[in-house]
Amino acid sequence: MSEASVEAAVLKVRSVIQLGLSSNELHTRYTAIDPILSALGWDTGDPLQIRVEYPSRAGGRIDYALFNRQGQVVILIEAKDLRRNSRLYGQQLTGYVGNFHAKGESPGVGVLTDGRGWNLYDLKRSGTLENNRSKSIDVCEGDSEEIARCLFQELGKQHWW
Repeated sequence: MSEASVEAAVLKVRSVIQLGLSSNELHTRYTAIDPILSALGWDTGDPLQIRVEYPSRAGGRIDYALFNRQGQVVILIEAKDLRRNSRLYGQQLTGYVGNFHAKGESPGVGVLTDGRGWNLYDLKRSGTLENNRSKSIDVCEGDSEEIARCLFQELGKQHWW
């Protein structure tokens, strides 16, 4: 896991997106989200690190819940189909965050992504989710090295594990 491996994943995801190969949410997760999570050091096959379709006790399922080594949820990720505007689904992420807080869990970061746009939210601050957006990253726009650095610093396993 390094910034270079994240950059390689960003470039791979760019290619997938430019070819228009993502056909639904599950395919978007598999081709555009999982490769970046893996490059960030998260083992998508290890349920101690990542659980998909993770249920909230208050209802609903978040697409990804990432855990620290103490078993606490540290990052919540809501994925959307690349062909849809993921920003329209912020309310869904807000509901999930509220459910986690209601059961005493306190994740640090929320992410709303369609694989191309990665909207990061600081869940430790009070206020509306939109007011707590800390970063908005488009993996297809700008310098891939800078994008990789930002993703690595914000979501890299080394920071949370």
